[in-house]
Amino acid sequence: MLTKCNFFATNQVWPRKTRMNPDGWLKNFDAADRRLACQLLNSFLYYPTDMIDRMFVSAVQGLSRIVTSKTTCLADRRRQWARFLDSAVFTFPTGEQPFAGDSGHLYVRRARNLMSIDEEQIVPPEQAIEQLVNGTAKHVIFVDDFVGTGQQFFKTWHRKYQNDRSFQSVSKTNEFTAYYCPLFCTKFAVEDQLLDVTDRVQIQPTHWLDERQSLFSAESIWWPETMKPEVHDFIFRYSMRIGLPDSGGTQVRDWQGYNQLGLTIGFPDCVPDATIPLFDTTMNGWQPLWRQGA
Repeated sequence: MLTKCNFFATNQVWPRKTRMNPDGWLKNFDAADRRLACQLLNSFLYYPTDMIDRMFVSAVQGLSRIVTSKTTCLADRRRQWARFLDSAVFTFPTGEQPFAGDSGHLYVRRARNLMSIDEEQIVPPEQAIEQLVNGTAKHVIFVDDFVGTGQQFFKTWHRKYQNDRSFQSVSKTNEFTAYYCPLFCTKFAVEDQLLDVTDRVQIQPTHWLDERQSLFSAESIWWPETMKPEVHDFIFRYSMRIGLPDSGGTQVRDWQGYNQLGLTIGFPDCVPDATIPLFDTTMNGWQPLWRQGA
């Protein structure tokens, strides 16, 4: 397992050891649990910046399959795609109190840097609504890194901005199309929080995540069948040992990940709340596998 990790580090898939330290992380576990710890380490999916860039472009360009005609020649489809982008506005979901650290800020800039989208087309949600209302834009494209529960997008869609307008309200009175293009989206989000918006918003992530990506699912791809009966107790014991919250998934740093999603994903700028904290916590002397900003 460590040979694989060293290969990732040598080839710059993983960052330097000061940020990604599998040797130190494995030392958190008792010798009797090392085989389970190695398998847990094997499940961790770290996406470096260049890979994220490619996934971002793929997510947005994937819309071309929807908005261009399959019956025309390639040159016509390219012209249709260019017209679509020219009449689109790019924005991002925000928290209840939007701030500069929202992940959407990082991702919406990629539209400019990687796809040469004009600055005037890259705006916060309230300005996107204004452009949709005055007809400057005919399409709105939301971008982000990860959708776990869908709560943030749901709230952004329904939140009232200037003049008491929301995306939801103006969608009833103005003709425009809406798309949500995160890098990752769970099937749980679409079947729960986002179910009520899918009639107005087409969700097109680069990757869909379902129960198979959860550490705790009977369908998990991360564990051989012989290990699955031990997984819950194994992760629970070490989580309780260092004092992680056991809130049934209601707290952001719950030991099973937010909403008990039990995911294993990491990005250069963050680990999603749905990823279990054992990978990056430093509580009570725990050595993290991944250290943000080190």
